[in-house]
Amino acid sequence: MQRDWNEEKGIILPLVLIFSLLLMISGLAFMSLGIQENSLVQREISKRQAFYLAEAGLERALYDLRQDFEEGTQNWADGEINEIKIDEEVDEGGFSSLLYEETSLSSGCYAVAVKNIRIELEETEEADEFIKDEIWVKVRGTFRDISKTIQAYVTIENLSPWNNAIFCAEMPQKKIDSANIHGSVHLLGKKGIKETLFLAESTHIHNNYHSIFDELKQKIPPCPKVVFNEEVVESLKTKLRVKQGAVFLGPDARIGTSPGYPKSKLEAFKPTVDGVYTALGFMGEGEDNVYSDNGKEAGYNLRERVKFPSLYEPYIDPVTRKEYFYTYWDYFKENSLHIKENEISYQTPVFSYSYPEKGSISWDGQGGLKIEGIIYVNGDLVLGKEDQLPGPQTIRYGGKGMLISSGSIFIHSHLFPERIFPTDDVIGFIAAEDIYILPHKVYPLYFIGALFAEETVYIAEKSHVIGSIVANSFEMGRMSIIAQVPALATNLPPDMIAGWPDWYIMTRQWKEL
Repeated sequence: MQRDWNEEKGIILPLVLIFSLLLMISGLAFMSLGIQENSLVQREISKRQAFYLAEAGLERALYDLRQDFEEGTQNWADGEINEIKIDEEVDEGGFSSLLYEETSLSSGCYAVAVKNIRIELEETEEADEFIKDEIWVKVRGTFRDISKTIQAYVTIENLSPWNNAIFCAEMPQKKIDSANIHGSVHLLGKKGIKETLFLAESTHIHNNYHSIFDELKQKIPPCPKVVFNEEVVESLKTKLRVKQGAVFLGPDARIGTSPGYPKSKLEAFKPTVDGVYTALGFMGEGEDNVYSDNGKEAGYNLRERVKFPSLYEPYIDPVTRKEYFYTYWDYFKENSLHIKENEISYQTPVFSYSYPEKGSISWDGQGGLKIEGIIYVNGDLVLGKEDQLPGPQTIRYGGKGMLISSGSIFIHSHLFPERIFPTDDVIGFIAAEDIYILPHKVYPLYFIGALFAEETVYIAEKSHVIGSIVANSFEMGRMSIIAQVPALATNLPPDMIAGWPDWYIMTRQWKEL
């Protein structure tokens, strides 16, 4: 039967309208989703931009913090950072606002606040102290209506070779047996040698002056203080760095001390070392006797930044950092006072020499040595008498100077500053060959000073060295001790080789709030 389409008249129009309405609704829905998507994308972009602005603020803060040590007061707790005054008012979190006011950058801005680390000196009449080289930094970055805040714990370290108990271009001559090292050790190692440092028997790398004789501690500044586990403790901020090779530990050798080690309140010290950074890690029966804030897995972290400062490399002015065509050795020979004496002992007649702008030295024949500037000795230099009875002679020095030998240096006498080392009196020894610390066969020997040897420093049995050694290699005898004095790195004798600080700033903790 034929269908009459006239009966279907008008049905198309409603269908078209319904279909058009559906299309319009779908289009509006997709448009709404697109707008929301675009809004989310823009918000995410704003968050990212705010975060980048916060990072930019942190980078600027790190620059000024570093400059405060490079050219400023070397103190982040004195109310100024790189000549920028810090507001005395603090927020509820203890942050001083603001290191920088709202600083515009691109289409946003950032603001930086800082918080010093307080050392509360309980049960004393002294005012609370603040740590000079550790600080919290909080940065808020803002882009459009979005803000991001990051917070970092910042520290700074002097990478100078002199900011160690031992800095060595290669490795020790032999294993270190039953000796004690108080302070940082930095060994560059030798290519192809796996076992760079061997700590045998009861050898211990400490982070404090615990067990150092009072007679020696009275001649140096007190051990610096830090906050550890909410307690004020002494710490040398000891670090062990080995650029090439591994560290071998005997069963009784230790690096740092277990945090559970008992101690009295009068001798509170930070048990763990601040960090260990080794190329090939730790080996031996005592490989677990490593107590460090960063565990023991971290690799060497300075790449090629630090190297051994040889006497035969171009001279670098410690103030301007300008490099010259002549060597350190050339500079020392040309700018020093040359003396004929190759021995300074109680048997050496009284002498006194002086030359303007080069140096001066005088010896009273009874243990009193005055020194300023650079003093050069052609050939070997001997201090004291070997196996002198009733024991080692004692030499007390005053002033700030260096004794340089074109050969080796042999030290048989006790050597003490008249006042406080190194802030009041400081002496340095530089040998073109070796340096020997040689006590009496029966008596120990006590030495306070800085030692540089182009070849090797030998510290014999029962020698107590307070200061630093920088050498191509070194050797420590049984029951010998070396203790770092942190103040030495910034109070060296004038014109000491590698005598400028090398400030390395680090963010030890970092988080987004």
